[in-house]
Amino acid sequence: MPRGNDLQPLLDVRQNQLSFQLSVSDSLDTKALAILGAVVAVLLYMAQAEIGASWWALTGCVVLYTCSIVLSIAGAWPRHYNGPGIDPANHPEYLSMEAEQLVLQLLADTQQAIDNNKLLNRSRVRLCLLSFFFAGLATIALLVILVV
Repeated sequence: MPRGNDLQPLLDVRQNQLSFQLSVSDSLDTKALAILGAVVAVLLYMAQAEIGASWWALTGCVVLYTCSIVLSIAGAWPRHYNGPGIDPANHPEYLSMEAEQLVLQLLADTQQAIDNNKLLNRSRVRLCLLSFFFAGLATIALLVILVV
């Protein structure tokens, strides 16, 4: 790489991308917990309401809602996200690097963290979508039971 190229702005942009991914993670937690809360509220309603339907129909709804609960909990379960920081106690070699070499190493570390966090967020999005799908399917089934 030619001398004179300042890679610090690129490092700043990539670390901002990493911060954005971490905020998306918080957003996914909120969505998974919102679905969980809604499903628990519907299950409490089902338990307290006197729904005149056959037991198998209600059991189907409860099974679908239970699948949604499990998927929501899995979506909100804590995962190990990589952050932008490097611990000098674990990597003392970073302290002896020249500025350009340090920026290049930090860029590589940041990119590896971005790739790791992207995979984690992708799996959590899938879990939230599946949870929402099962909750929606169960709600439609419950509405059909209540109308019929």
